[in-house]
Amino acid sequence: MYLRTIFVILVVVGPIAFGFPGGVPMSACGSLLPRHGRNTPMDGPAPYIVIVDAISYVPNQIVNVLLAGSSLWPFEGFMLQARNSASESIVGEFITTPNGTKVLECSGGPTTMTHASNDKRIWDVFSWRAPSDNVGDIYFTATMLRSFNKYWVDMRSSVISGPASADGDTVQGIIVGALG
Repeated sequence: MYLRTIFVILVVVGPIAFGFPGGVPMSACGSLLPRHGRNTPMDGPAPYIVIVDAISYVPNQIVNVLLAGSSLWPFEGFMLQARNSASESIVGEFITTPNGTKVLECSGGPTTMTHASNDKRIWDVFSWRAPSDNVGDIYFTATMLRSFNKYWVDMRSSVISGPASADGDTVQGIIVGALG
C-alpha cells in the first residue's frame, strides 16, 4: 500500500513538482504553455530572442532559427514552432536536432522543437524546412524557460514573407545572413 501511494504521488504530482526536464508534453502543442502547476508566464520583456536568417522564403527552403539568451540569462527549457501569420496553424518541419533537443510531432510531422534535458544553454540554432505548398507569411514563436517558475511565452521572430502569389508578384528570396 505504501509503495502504491508513492507511485501515485510521483505519477500525478511529479510533473507538476519537477517540471519536464525531458521536454514538454504533447498537450502543450497548441498553447506553448508549460504545465508548471499554478505558475504563470512572466510579464514584461523577455531576456531572450528569436532570430531568423531570412526575410522571405520559397517552398522547401531551409531557414535557420536562433534561440538566444546570454551568460547571465541562460535558458533550460523551450518550445519552438513556425506558424502561419493569418491562421496561426503550425507549418513546416524541423530537420535538425542539436544536442539536448528533440522534435515533437504536434501536427503530424516534426513541427515542434523542445529541450530533451534541463541543461542550461545560452543559444541553440535549428534548421526548418518550409512546406512544399505556399502557406503565406510565417513567423516563429517560442516559449523559453529560465527556471521552473520563470518563463516567457509567445516570443516571436520577425515575419518571413511567403512565396509570391500566382498574380505575377516576384519572390524576394533574400537571405540576410547565416547564423554560423
